[in-house]
Amino acid sequence: MAAPFQYHAALLDMLEQQPPKGRGHSWLFRFALHFRHYHTEEACFRLLRACADEWRDRTVPDAEILKAVRKAYSATAEEARQTAAVPWPDPNPEAIARVLGSTTPRFGLTPIDITAPQILSALFDFDELVCAGFAQHDGATATLQEMFQDADRYQFIVPSPMTARTGRNQAGEESFRCLANTGPRRYLIIENDAATKEEQAKILTHLSGLLPLALVVDAAGKSLHGWFWTAGVSDSEIRLFMEYAVHLGADPHTWVRCQWVRMPGGTRYASDAGTKPQSVVFAHDDLLAEVSA
Repeated sequence: MAAPFQYHAALLDMLEQQPPKGRGHSWLFRFALHFRHYHTEEACFRLLRACADEWRDRTVPDAEILKAVRKAYSATAEEARQTAAVPWPDPNPEAIARVLGSTTPRFGLTPIDITAPQILSALFDFDELVCAGFAQHDGATATLQEMFQDADRYQFIVPSPMTARTGRNQAGEESFRCLANTGPRRYLIIENDAATKEEQAKILTHLSGLLPLALVVDAAGKSLHGWFWTAGVSDSEIRLFMEYAVHLGADPHTWVRCQWVRMPGGTRYASDAGTKPQSVVFAHDDLLAEVSA
């Protein structure tokens, strides 16, 4: 189903794919939730009606489409955030092949000369709380100034500022890293270890046409971590971007705001007690300007 060129690329891709069996109703709601930023309920219904008419596995009644559209257009911002409960799309081999065949990567895999303290000073303010760790359960939340000197020894980081040094996790226990003490999303990290690093570079480059790519970290394993700026972008747009990235093979776990990701310029500690550098292979010019200032 074709659509005008001005729509978000992820919306266009959704229109080209029939939802998996059993996910049609959630697909209608999710699409309408994003489409409401463009047009009226009536226009959304007409477009979804045309899409559903092309579905091969079942006939979709008008009432089902109307219900999804009305629910999406009346949803509050909080209700819109609950779309995180909607199952993530499956990776689409055809879409992945299309991106790989048409994209020239904007960066290589050679590390650039930048340290963890340098890049962190461009990502966060000195007095902001940052959560970092040596291992999954060995870490702390402190100001960037407090952890600055040892930054290159850390293995993990939460890619957004924290609101407090501790918070109550879902089990009611005090924790240095949980959703309760993680602030608004500043960066969304895209990771895909099912593809080669050369292929990941192409996919991250493609995605950088939708959100600004701040930096790329070689995780010293199978994957690259692409850091995308999300400050000032609506939750609905960020969710749509993540759905599209998952559609192209990304791991959905990095959607969780307090999820560990690899520390830029940090150290990976292997099971055999060896260490590997988690090198930065790309940094946006604006970050590099802050580093050199």
